[in-house]
Amino acid sequence: MIFEQLSLGNMQNYCYLFADSQSHEGFVVDPGFDHVKIMAAVKRLKINLTRIIFTHHHFDHINAANSVKAQSGAEIICHRETAPLLH
Repeated sequence: MIFEQLSLGNMQNYCYLFADSQSHEGFVVDPGFDHVKIMAAVKRLKINLTRIIFTHHHFDHINAANSVKAQSGAEIICHRETAPLLH
């Protein structure tokens, strides 16, 4: 397993990257801030990002999701009440 914890933004919120060590298919959890730093880690770790997952809807957990999605094509996985907050 590939695992990386990133501390992002002025609030130093944690974002997590997980991937299979053989296929490199992976996902990001709570991409709250700094999509550039997230995508740099994805590239460095050679992760094929397929999903973006939120633990909950607060802005510091979802703020960078649309940018990460646009750059990776990853599918967003979230609670149905969180989905309207992404637009």
